[in-house]
Amino acid sequence: MYGYQPPQTYAPTGYGVPPPFAVYGQRYTMAPPNVDPNIAIWFQYVDTDRSGYIDVKELTNALSHGGWVPFSVEATSAMIRMFSSNGTGQLNLIEFQHLVTYLNTMKYNFFLVDTDRSGRLDYNEICRVLQQSGYYFDQRILPKLLSKFDRQKVGSVGLDGYIEICLFMNATKEIFQAHDYQRTGNIFMNYDQFLNASLALQFGFN
Repeated sequence: MYGYQPPQTYAPTGYGVPPPFAVYGQRYTMAPPNVDPNIAIWFQYVDTDRSGYIDVKELTNALSHGGWVPFSVEATSAMIRMFSSNGTGQLNLIEFQHLVTYLNTMKYNFFLVDTDRSGRLDYNEICRVLQQSGYYFDQRILPKLLSKFDRQKVGSVGLDGYIEICLFMNATKEIFQAHDYQRTGNIFMNYDQFLNASLALQFGFN
């Protein structure tokens, strides 16, 4: 987005010689091709059981060691649902790298829109960045959306709140598109479909 390659967030260093990498249930003495070695070391550091996968707890630990602000369990669970290809509630190394790229892109977008350099996005800034990201909806909904993720109730959100909004918007868009068979921008749902969609949005069930 914006023609910019976001900077990578690297793992902490100084933990000695790392053991082989575990990816897809296999072990390697070096990072697999197309994987940033720094991200591989980062992944390995938080993959405490050496399973080749990280769960919600390990992902939360990974992000905190990577210099990110603490995310809620709901947010890290949403990240895993967004990038996990097998629906097990875990991420492998490749999926973790995709998540890191996504988060860095969101971080870049955040500071691009944060024109007053306050470290927070207000109503107008959130509106602008969501539209730039391809989300178009009735702006009367935005105050409700903002209040949901504005946990400090100050009329704005920080980077973590912004990323949580983007995760929420992505989840709703995917659910809507799954039922918009004709791509008309309108859907018809019976109660069972609505209930299933609500469970998917709230708990990640599908």
